[in-house]
Amino acid sequence: MAKPVGRRGLTLIELLAVIAIIGLLIALLIPTVQVARESARRSTCQAKIRDIGLACQSYHSSRGAFPPIQQHTLISGTIACNSPSPNRQETTSLSFMSALFPYVDLQTVYDRLDLASQPPSNSPLYGYFAFVKCPTNPAQTTSGPGGQSFHYSGSTGTNGTNCSLLSTGPNGVTPLAESAKPDGMFWANSGCRASHVQDGTTKTIMVCERQGYEPRSAVMGSSGFSQVNRVVAGTNRQQGTWLWRTPNNPTTLWYSNNMPVSLHPGGLNLCMADGSVHFISELIEATVWNNLARRADGQTVSLP
Repeated sequence: MAKPVGRRGLTLIELLAVIAIIGLLIALLIPTVQVARESARRSTCQAKIRDIGLACQSYHSSRGAFPPIQQHTLISGTIACNSPSPNRQETTSLSFMSALFPYVDLQTVYDRLDLASQPPSNSPLYGYFAFVKCPTNPAQTTSGPGGQSFHYSGSTGTNGTNCSLLSTGPNGVTPLAESAKPDGMFWANSGCRASHVQDGTTKTIMVCERQGYEPRSAVMGSSGFSQVNRVVAGTNRQQGTWLWRTPNNPTTLWYSNNMPVSLHPGGLNLCMADGSVHFISELIEATVWNNLARRADGQTVSLP
């Protein structure tokens, strides 16, 4: 009678080979999963920026102009937005994000705002508002004076800051003179009209991604931050995105968080003045980018 053959187990070499194959498969799978997750986050980001763009359009339809990037209220004395002079009083302001609340299903929050006072009186703005947060950005809960930081803002173009050119009239803050306004879609205390966009709404950037916080290092994605300058409601802090530097420019990452920066690999999302949403490569040529940022420079260019 023949002796039955016993079951042979895996040798050490075979076991190591199986482990190596499994490790290789995992190594190949992880980047694919990460790419898929980032693709989903980018799509979510585009949906959010589209909602903000549509809210701007709705604001224009109901009020005849887009919202101001900041609505200032004079505290006392002479206005001195961004001025270091101790003899002048800073102003308080509400950002354009708070102006959009009625158009993003946050009417009840907007109704609770005290539009004549400074933070922290506007405690409703200290909550978490998901529509202002890009899911790829690690700063999801950072907050500072005036409330949550946000990752999208209106384009103030390539010249001037958001509020440093304000003047003072007999009743306090007065709008910027036409010649002093930034060349983008937004400025302080008054709104841009569609008729001002002489280069065409399809060829002018309206809303753009921004970093939303100042990291402790120039490494993109750093979770640490030194201060939050761009908030839903704030004091004299600049609220707009200044587009004189190209997206994700290496010198932008530490320079200032009011520049066009995102954590999406290769570029960022933006919304044009007609409400269309696009992903723009960070390799875009600077002249083209600047022309897209200006509403009426006569240099009409198409999106690359």
